[in-house]
Amino acid sequence: MVEAGGDAVPEAERRIIVDLARTTKVDSAGLGALIMVRERAAEQRWTVCLRGASEELRFLLVLTRLEDRFEFEPPVT
Repeated sequence: MVEAGGDAVPEAERRIIVDLARTTKVDSAGLGALIMVRERAAEQRWTVCLRGASEELRFLLVLTRLEDRFEFEPPVT
């Protein structure tokens, strides 16, 4: 069970949001870090949301067949 401040986090709120709105390039180390975060989150049944991911990153995720492992949100304006 995941806990925050002693209270269980409701499943609907088990999301890690990675804000990528100001990120222009992601190299292999960055991609590896995103995959590691996603794997650790999945162990606890959390989802990882990529906010403001560029088209280049989304294309890279498609090429590596990882796009379905993340949720996507538009950038916050």
